[in-house]
Amino acid sequence: MTHEWLEQRSLALHVEIAKMIREKPELMDQVKATLQRWIRQDGEVTMVRAEWDNILKTSTIEEVLKLITRDNEEAQRLRKSSPFTGILPQEHRLAIFDEFERKLVPDIEKLAHDPGWEALEVLLTAHTNKNRPPFEE
Repeated sequence: MTHEWLEQRSLALHVEIAKMIREKPELMDQVKATLQRWIRQDGEVTMVRAEWDNILKTSTIEEVLKLITRDNEEAQRLRKSSPFTGILPQEHRLAIFDEFERKLVPDIEKLAHDPGWEALEVLLTAHTNKNRPPFEE
C-alpha cells in the first residue's frame, strides 16, 4: 500500500461525497458542524482547521466540491484533515475500500516474487482473508 494508493482512495471517497452533496446540498451543514465540533473539542484552532473554516465560510458549495475532488497537492493536504467524514454511508465507504483493495492484490502478488519482499507474503495472506480489515482508515 503506497502513499499514492492511499491518496487515490481518499480522492475516490471525496468524489462520492461530492456527488452526494450535489444531490443534497444540506449535507454541507453537517460538514460545517463537524469542523466546529472538532475546534470546540480541541480547544484550539489548528492551521488546517482554520483553513477549512475559511474555505467553508467564503466558498460556494461547488467551489468546495471542486476543491475536495482535485488531484493536486493542496487538495491532498486538505483531504488529510477533511471535515467531510460521516457524510458517506458505511456501505459506500466499504465498497470503495473493497474496490481499491482488489486493485492492490495484483500489485502485491507481483512484488511477492521479488526476493526483497519476504514480508509481503504475510501482508498478502492477511489482505486476501475476508475477515476485514487490514486496510481500514
